[in-house]
Amino acid sequence: MSEEKNAMQFDWGIEAPFTNANDYSGKILIFEKAHNKTSMHFHKEKHKTYFVNAGKFNIRYIDVKTAAVYDVEINEGNTYEVPPLQPVQIIALSDGSSLMEISNSSNNDDVYHIGF
Repeated sequence: MSEEKNAMQFDWGIEAPFTNANDYSGKILIFEKAHNKTSMHFHKEKHKTYFVNAGKFNIRYIDVKTAAVYDVEINEGNTYEVPPLQPVQIIALSDGSSLMEISNSSNNDDVYHIGF
């Protein structure tokens, strides 16, 4: 059975969860302005995939083997997969951009922010 969640406001925009079942969760991330961004963060257990609903994004990630930082642009209709332990940051490149995040079950204790 799904657990109902309320939308949460962040500096970068709105996180609107729509399901959090035992083995998967889903939410929509809405970025009102270009250049709004999430923190650089990673999850030890969470494996997630982004689907761009509208606009475009820069996905910044850190290669944990080399410490190199990379940027990948994803546009409307594109997906991007983030495995566990992969540091990632989402940066909106256009106003009104949104993406859907689907992952294994969401746990608020499984998020680690990186000062970046």
